[in-house]
Amino acid sequence: MSILWERSLVPWLNASATPYSGAQAYFYDAGTLTPHCDPERFPVVANSGGMFPPVFPAEQIHYHLRIEDAGVSTIWVVDNISVPTTVVPDPPSGAPTRNIWC
Repeated sequence: MSILWERSLVPWLNASATPYSGAQAYFYDAGTLTPHCDPERFPVVANSGGMFPPVFPAEQIHYHLRIEDAGVSTIWVVDNISVPTTVVPDPPSGAPTRNIWC
């Protein structure tokens, strides 16, 4: 099971309210710089409006996150983020499931 990363689908804006177009989110194992991603999805890149696509971290993990702007300047770094446990009903039978957790 997984839940939507709270920073997905939310515009990242600078102090002038300009979107961080092309910002990059790097997900690592907690306490390390070991990528916690499928290489095809590392890093996760924001669109022109500064929004990251839906990302679904697995429950009960801890991770390290670094966000950079398109010019590779660090915007935000936080380590040991825990993904909460939720009780979510199973999807209907035959419903497509897509886990974009990297």
